[in-house]
This record gives sequence, structure tokens and C-alpha cells, in this order.
Amino acid sequence: MKITHSTHPGYRLNLGMTPVFKTVRIQLSFLGDLSADTVTARALVPYILKATCEKYPSRRALTTQLEQMYAASFGAGVKKIGLTQEIVFDLTILHNRYALGFDNLLQDAFELLSELLFRPRFSDVIFREEVRLLQEYFDSQYDNKMRYAIQSLYDNMYEDEPYRLQPLGQADDLASITLDDVKQAYHAMLAEDAIHINVVGDVDAAEIKDLIDTHLPFGARSKPITALDQSPKPKRANRLIAETQDVLQGKIALGFQLPVYYTTDDYYAAVVYNMLLGGGSESLLFKRIREELNLVYFIGSAYDQYKGSLMIYGGIDTAAYEEVQVEITTVMEAIATGDFDDAALAITKQVLINNLIESFDSQGAMIGRINHLSIFNKTFDTKALIARVEAIDKDDVAKIARLVQADTSFFLKGVTP
Repeated sequence: MKITHSTHPGYRLNLGMTPVFKTVRIQLSFLGDLSADTVTARALVPYILKATCEKYPSRRALTTQLEQMYAASFGAGVKKIGLTQEIVFDLTILHNRYALGFDNLLQDAFELLSELLFRPRFSDVIFREEVRLLQEYFDSQYDNKMRYAIQSLYDNMYEDEPYRLQPLGQADDLASITLDDVKQAYHAMLAEDAIHINVVGDVDAAEIKDLIDTHLPFGARSKPITALDQSPKPKRANRLIAETQDVLQGKIALGFQLPVYYTTDDYYAAVVYNMLLGGGSESLLFKRIREELNLVYFIGSAYDQYKGSLMIYGGIDTAAYEEVQVEITTVMEAIATGDFDDAALAITKQVLINNLIESFDSQGAMIGRINHLSIFNKTFDTKALIARVEAIDKDDVAKIARLVQADTSFFLKGVTP
């Protein structure tokens, strides 16, 4: 695959040119500030835009058009990268060479994106429907107790920071939000957001640029992307916040500071550390606490390279909380002193490398990768990346482990008899 990045007035073009896929995937990424004032209105924008437009005034009409384009698939959504809320539109089409007759699906794709973006249909019916669906999502968070515990951790650990915000917004906004709020967020997105256009498939760079300039005439903009949140961390002892509900299975979400970011030299060591700690079924937490001691239903860890933080999460019996905490601390201290098997480290690194190689088989994974590289102004070199992972040794991992500092813990416990 040949990956190129180029900057043009109004947008950044990121191409992954490869003959491997029979489809072409086109992704439009709008990157704006993650702000409590606009996060919910912005979150509704892609779902309203992907439902209808002036040319296709109903969901059925749009679906029919996609079916006529050889069952093209179209989706939209929101993500969070650091202090940036990313609005994404994603269209996958069959490559022209596999179409019958003289169909030009690539041109049809950009024409469709133009209709949806520049000639939207802000229907009050669709707006109310999307608000209802978003409310159902927030309601479901309470029902999904692990997700509830993780969000509760974020709400407390980042209580005065925008980083606590979910990319889909805030439930409290839904009672008062209006269609005009969404329209305002839409116009601001088009006028101000940084725009990345990402394409993966067997395409020609000059043709893609010509189609963009013809059908997607974005105006010039200079808004910076805040992809890392490196704001000062409050110094506080490990806080425990407990909540009791009528649940059979308790949930833990333990937050730690880990001041290593995607752009720092120790990033790859931090990725290896997280995988070794709790990143999968071969991790030390899983092997010790789940398989050997059978103290948890599940356990894992997640490293956030945009915030410089680490989380350990799991499902446990309420009565086992203290013992689980002791075992987690023991595993983490063992890593910090280098007291773990060489074989465990070797397996961890191989899993990461295998995951990287397998990602090349996915158009979705590749388009996400090239967009991510562009956001951070990085280039991709598979051999160099694999070499970086392979070179990480025990001392590198132990060094990362010693940087970890406990911050906030959330424990959702059941009612004890």
C-alpha cells in the first residue's frame, strides 16, 4: 500500500492506494473542539445528515439510491480524540472495474456526499427521532453496568475537564436542545472544522483530488486540532467512590495517571505495558486473577494515549473487592520491578505485531490508521513499527510501570445480604 498525505485549501487528503480491495472506501472527517456547549448538538449532526437530504427526502429514497449504487454502504457517527470531537461520514462503494456497463460509481459517490453535506434536509420529524434514539442510548448506559461504571469513573476523575464528555454528548442536554441548535452546529462544522478526506482503495490521486474540488468545495480554514489533552493533572491520593445498586455482579473501574502520550518516545513501551498488564487473555491480570484465583468474571486494562491515563476494569463479586485490589496491586508492582516471565513479554509483543499485520486486511482499519497518522503528522512504516515493538525489553516496560499513579477508583457494588 502506498500512503500519501497532502494539504489543500479547505482540507487534508489522505490516500491509501492499494489494489487489494474490490471496494473503495471514502471517509470525511470533521474535527472540532470538544466542548460542553456544543457536544450534543454536534453529535446529532451526522445522524440527521445521513438520514435524508433535498434530493433524497426520505430514508427509503436514500436507501434506494445506495442499492442502485451496487449496494453501497453509508454510515456516520462521532468519535473523541483528545480534546477534539470528530464527526465522520463513511461511504464504501464497489470499484468501477467491477461495475456493469459504464457506471462511474466513484463519481456517483462524491455526488452523493455533496448532496448530503451541502443540501441537507433538517426535518423536525427526523430531529425528534434522533433525539429519542440518543436518549435511548444514554438510558442503555445505566442498564449496561460496566459501561455505567466506566463513565462514572470519567465523570469523577475528570469532573472539571472537558475530557469527561462523551463524543455522543450529554443526556441532560436533550430536554432543551432544539433543531436550530443542530443547524448552528452544522454550519459551524462546515465553516470552521478541520477536514480530513481519507480514501482507501485502488484509486488515482489526481482523480480523487479533481472529484473533491468539483463536488466538495470546502472553504479555507486554519482551526488547529487539539488531539492530545496534556493539561496539568491534579495531585490527589487514590480516591474511592462507591455506589450501591441491586446488582448481582459488582463492577470496578480503576483510574491511573500514565503521563505517556502518542507523540512521546515511550509510547510503544506503554502499549506493550498495557497489553502485558490487562490487554487480553494472555495478560498477567487475566492469568493471575481470573484463571488462577477465579476472583473475577472478567478483567482488563485500557491505555489512553491521548490523555496519558490507564484504566483497569472488571466484573467481580462484591465480597471479593479487597482481595482483587490486593492482587491487582501485586501484579502491577511485579511489572514495575521486572518480576515477570520473558515468555509473557514475548507473547505480548507477538500479539501486538499480529494485530498490526491483520489490520492490513481491513479497509476500515486502514482508513482509520491513515487518518490518525495525518492528525499527528506522522508517516507509516510497517517494518520500522514492528522493529520498535520487537526492541522493547523488560526494563522499558518496568520503566512505564513505575510511572503509573493511582488517581480515582469507582466501585459499583451489589447489596450484601
